[in-house]
Amino acid sequence: MRINPLLQVLEKEPPDRVPVLIPTGSIAIKYSGESPQNIRSDGKKLASAQINFQKKIDADAVSVYYDANYIPEAFGCQIKFTRFGPVIQKTLSINDKLSLPDFNETESVKVILDAIQYASEQSSKPVMALFEGPFTTATRIFDAEALLVAMYRDPDTIKKALKMILRALINFTDRVVESGADLLYIPDPSSTPDMISPQHAKHFSFPYLRKLVQHTRKHIPVIIHMCGDTRKIWRYMPDLMGSAYSLDQKISLREARSVMKEVTIGGNINPIDTLMFGSPEKVKEESIQAIQDGGPDNFILMPGCGVPPESPVENLKVMVAVAKSWRL
Repeated sequence: MRINPLLQVLEKEPPDRVPVLIPTGSIAIKYSGESPQNIRSDGKKLASAQINFQKKIDADAVSVYYDANYIPEAFGCQIKFTRFGPVIQKTLSINDKLSLPDFNETESVKVILDAIQYASEQSSKPVMALFEGPFTTATRIFDAEALLVAMYRDPDTIKKALKMILRALINFTDRVVESGADLLYIPDPSSTPDMISPQHAKHFSFPYLRKLVQHTRKHIPVIIHMCGDTRKIWRYMPDLMGSAYSLDQKISLREARSVMKEVTIGGNINPIDTLMFGSPEKVKEESIQAIQDGGPDNFILMPGCGVPPESPVENLKVMVAVAKSWRL
């Protein structure tokens, strides 16, 4: 496994500077010169797009993904391309019996695994795979509104589906590790208080996410990203056993650090107001403030959520420069 400040922090080893992680799904595709359809069907092109973009900004890992729809697609959901990229066109019914997917039969899954392998061979940076947590994956596979209703009316059916999704994600984790990934990034936006109550998260999300993370951490570190205002679940988050927790721009890193004193947290540069529309000076000021509020120890400088494709590359470079200049 490659050694760099990001992996050192995730493994609780002292780095010599603040690590910086910028997940670059769509923005790397935009700068690749390839069409999204071609990228999504060719692992080498997907990996090359991400490797080349990371060379531009020089952050601490290469993201190997474009979208997170390939797991729902493996379960049988239908995908279509829009001007915003691939989206789920047809979900499954809550009453459909889920079967364990054969990942060898889903082209987009094979592309991801090929991309991870190619990136691990070609990049000097750690390779970061991405897929969503079990509960968020369920909200993609099924109609989200129907799923939320069924949590009240038929909770056993939902828990049975979540067990199958967990089995699939554990199996896929093993494939990701075999392909050469150095770390895993798990966004779980549907598990946050903006979507469901903390009590529902404790029953329908966290037990399955924790099992997935525990399995994965036998092999590689795991960063869990929670969108939105997560204050109501901060006290539960360390129990998920993540190597680090990426936090949204909506919250105060200073406040989060006061509650999660010993864990590694990441965040939380505003991706819209600052990275897309802000000046380089604003990026610098917000990056410095984030490090002061959340770190510098046990901290990763990150965007608060996904980076818009229209963000100026110069802004991302400024964010990276701030982290690399912050010696520990």
